Amino acid sequence: MVTFYDDIPEFLFEWIPTQKVFWVATAPRYGEHVNVSPKGHAQECFAVIDSKTVWYQDLTGSGSETIAHVKESKFVVDYLVVFDLEVRLWGKAKVHEIGSAEYESFLPQDKRIAGSRSVIVIDVKKVATSCGYAVPYFDYVGDREVLKNWAEKNDDLPGYRLKKNFTSIDGLPAFRSAGIQVGMAWANKLRVNFDWVSFAGGLAIGAAGAVASMHFLRR
Repeated sequence: MVTFYDDIPEFLFEWIPTQKVFWVATAPRYGEHVNVSPKGHAQECFAVIDSKTVWYQDLTGSGSETIAHVKESKFVVDYLVVFDLEVRLWGKAKVHEIGSAEYESFLPQDKRIAGSRSVIVIDVKKVATSCGYAVPYFDYVGDREVLKNWAEKNDDLPGYRLKKNFTSIDGLPAFRSAGIQVGMAWANKLRVNFDWVSFAGGLAIGAAGAVASMHFLRR
């Protein structure tokens, strides 16, 4: 039977972070596509702050529907399930993208998973638990490390995010930091190239000066 709560009950404080998988459901106010995203690494990514607040670490993926929908409508549902319990968390969310002060406060460098791109903070409005009598049994085998390994080896995550995460499939603004990160990378590359040009130019001028001086002395 379903039971509703206005806050996260205490018995879920420790239960929630031990789950292996969770789903995040969102919908835009304007647009045709609702979204449900499965999330792994829940023990590393999902945390309960208090009875009204949870947050999770959002990793780079091939899309950014959750980010776009949260920015546009803010409404979100988190769904966690095991054999004998289903938990839903309804709330309003905020996105803190990598590079922001809020992101840094939640996730210092040593706490981040490879590919981390944002923190989603949820102000919980309602909680429901149910028995899940029709949910099938399954065995947990292990976490998939494919995303972590890919992110660790990818030397152009900003470029990938600009291509895949900048907008939703409805064209809504999503991971806007991608443009900033690509711009900064381009500026740094330009600065390095400029430094090399300046260095080479300086060498050329210096060499020309040395040759001219030697020629003058020989006279």
